[in-house]
Amino acid sequence: MRIALLTQWYWPETGPAGLPGTLAAELVRRGDEVHVLTGFPNYPSGRIDPGYRQSLYQREEHDGVIIHRSPLYASHDHSARKRFMNYASFALSATLASMRLPKFDVLWVNYSPITTALPMWALQLRQGVPTVCEVGDLWPDTMFVSQLHGDDTMKRASGFLHRWTNAMYRSSDAVVAIAPSVCDVLVDRGVPRHKVHYIPKWAQEHVFCQPGASMRSSLGIGDEERVIVYAGALGRAQRLGALIDACARLPLHERPRVLIAGMGTDEQNLREMAKSNDVNVDFLGHLPQEYMPDLLASADAGYIGLADEPLTRMTMPSKTQAYLAAGLPIIAHASGDVLSVIANNDVGLVSQSGDVQSLAERLRRFTSMSTCELQRQAENARKLYQQEFSLQRGAERYQELFRRLQGRDRTLISRNAPIRRDAGRVFAPLQLSDVRAAARLHERAFPDFFLASLGEGFLAEFYRGYCADDESIAIGMYDDGELVGTVLVAMQPAGFYRRLLTRRLVPFAFQGGLAALKRPRIALKLLKALMYRGDEQPEYRGAALLASLCVDPKTQGTGGGRQLCEAAEHAVAMRGTSQIYLLTDAEDNDAVLRFYERGGYEHVETITRDDGRKMRRYLKELN
Repeated sequence: MRIALLTQWYWPETGPAGLPGTLAAELVRRGDEVHVLTGFPNYPSGRIDPGYRQSLYQREEHDGVIIHRSPLYASHDHSARKRFMNYASFALSATLASMRLPKFDVLWVNYSPITTALPMWALQLRQGVPTVCEVGDLWPDTMFVSQLHGDDTMKRASGFLHRWTNAMYRSSDAVVAIAPSVCDVLVDRGVPRHKVHYIPKWAQEHVFCQPGASMRSSLGIGDEERVIVYAGALGRAQRLGALIDACARLPLHERPRVLIAGMGTDEQNLREMAKSNDVNVDFLGHLPQEYMPDLLASADAGYIGLADEPLTRMTMPSKTQAYLAAGLPIIAHASGDVLSVIANNDVGLVSQSGDVQSLAERLRRFTSMSTCELQRQAENARKLYQQEFSLQRGAERYQELFRRLQGRDRTLISRNAPIRRDAGRVFAPLQLSDVRAAARLHERAFPDFFLASLGEGFLAEFYRGYCADDESIAIGMYDDGELVGTVLVAMQPAGFYRRLLTRRLVPFAFQGGLAALKRPRIALKLLKALMYRGDEQPEYRGAALLASLCVDPKTQGTGGGRQLCEAAEHAVAMRGTSQIYLLTDAEDNDAVLRFYERGGYEHVETITRDDGRKMRRYLKELN
């Protein structure tokens, strides 16, 4: 398989910026051909790395990966203007560079920063390549907790940023979250559940999976002392002050030794806290990455602290994977996903962010643990990493996802072009090129119904809305290539018609206006239809809605209606939904009622609409 990775940051950049490189190399090791479209390395210094000189385009190879580099404005300081220039310059140059790339089977996109959407859309438009979008930092939420100057402007632009990210989700065939709670957030924001996948990130295994030599003796630490290590940024968000405060609440003989490696804005305050509270903390300053195995080998546990904020509850800090890979139990003072991972797998001790007394109690428990207990948690940590968080496991999950998407044609041209159908009866996704035929079919099947009175143009927009929506199912029944039946399903009925009308209000209003000019009597009913918000009953929120079933009168009696129902039910079940329901007229509709009842649909209630129309609701459990 030929795979493309689109990421602004890549090897030889370090830290989280280096993780796409480890994925690419692992995929090559597994037999795939991998290309990477990226910028010239400048993270985290904000200066182009020595050995590189920017040009309009550069091609190189590393670890068997073919790397395509495009220029950018190098910057990584706190200026919002300069950071935007960094993001935008790569997006524009990468869009141009994408024209040089060969045809791919699948495209993986690191969606942070979200300006990578431009080269992503360019590749989709030109190649029709199936796309996997990985959501690391959740945008635009991450902008509100960043330290960028000018973030008030970002807040005012939040509506635009939400629309931008939603467009990225819609144009992706799969959206990957690296923390479990982010999956639920994405679904809440309208991403179909079947498109969302959880694939956790891995550690820098060449660093954290390596054995180290303990530094205890050089630091004057006795074998009997319990040691906690922290390596990273020293800011208020990391809650290192809570760790020092919790240590100070314990008697001297119960206090652990704390090793802190790193630099940051809160360092001086932390030093003063440790000194005034007589807490035994060693501030080691910035340590090169090659010292990390030795540092972690000197500790009995690693510390993770997170502020109790909405975004951090959905965060899986990279230290989690680093500690697990090193076989180091974790003491966490946080909330959300990271606490669940630690507590559910017996790999450490947890306390809720903000509850310093609870943290102090966990530290007391830590210092009193036996060597066997610590070894058990260390072994659990290594085992959990290999089973859930390792590079090997992540690459397996991505390969499985890539192969599932391989061969899917999603070009804009192909979505509108007619598709040749085989002879005989065929059931296939309804294409945008068929919406006019579907509208004419609807008029023939339901000549006396209100929607048919609105004309072919309005009906075409109605079918187009279902075909273009990822949260819907539109299936066509074709006899010798001719469309003779359709079925439409809304996977998330609550809010579906609101979204449909919002996205296509202008064409709906235009086509509706033409219909009203021809038949003024329907104007009021049309206005009510445009204001319709769908059937949003809470008790059926988990079920899919069979919104329309249409069979050409000339083919009725051939079993097409039943076959369309079965095709829709199968498609719904494949997306993980176990119920489907529908609404149909309760009066003068005996044949239709018998049809659904024979198909296993159970009559659950009869309702009366505002216009006095009585409707029956039918529900079917799907195996």
